[in-house]
Amino acid sequence: MQALVSRTMAATGATPRYVVTDKGRQFDCRGFRASCRLQGIHSRYAASGSLRATAVIERFNRSLKDEWLRRIQVPLRRDAMREEIACYLRWFHTHRPHQGLGGRTPVEVYDNRQSFATESPIVDRNCPVELHIRFHEGRRQLPIVELKQVA
Repeated sequence: MQALVSRTMAATGATPRYVVTDKGRQFDCRGFRASCRLQGIHSRYAASGSLRATAVIERFNRSLKDEWLRRIQVPLRRDAMREEIACYLRWFHTHRPHQGLGGRTPVEVYDNRQSFATESPIVDRNCPVELHIRFHEGRRQLPIVELKQVA
């Protein structure tokens, strides 16, 4: 967890004021707390039973399990598993519409650009459309659904 926080700070160029966690062992240890203190981060626990504090990560964990993990043959090699997770994350951020983002993808919202699924928005609702389904990096558990206007 210490390495993850450090890498995230380096990648974003930002230091969080707080890290709000549950009471998992990885967060409730001297090493993690000392690392946070050295970086000027206050480590806080989420209130017990409070869903709001951990809702985003809990929702992501649920999506990861339901949409992906239960549909693949889990690789035994660590590097292969990391690549599978990286593939899911690319799809999750680029192609998967998020209800909490108004049906947009994180790429659309945070990178201020269109995802592949919405490159050509439908303008004329009276014209017929075709449903196109393809799969991210050839993985059938990661669909990309597009509506395309028929000429």
